[in-house]
Amino acid sequence: YGSKDPWTPAARVEKLGDLDTVEKVIRLEGVGHCPHDEAPELVNPLLMEFMQRVRPSGEASSIPNGKEENPIADFFSSIFG
Repeated sequence: YGSKDPWTPAARVEKLGDLDTVEKVIRLEGVGHCPHDEAPELVNPLLMEFMQRVRPSGEASSIPNGKEENPIADFFSSIFG
């Protein structure tokens, strides 16, 4: 969440960390209400790391040129460049 979010109080977001289903809450300094729009350079690596961890093992496969296919990275690259 963004530390400069004018609509969602930080205490409310931090409280989400108490839920069993929430792995961690990440505060992004200097970012507002829409971190994914305002700071994709901070958000996208976090999303990529998470998706790599939760991807079923063996989902990535090799292609003839020796490069590993990564549909998650390809998806985000196609959207965010």
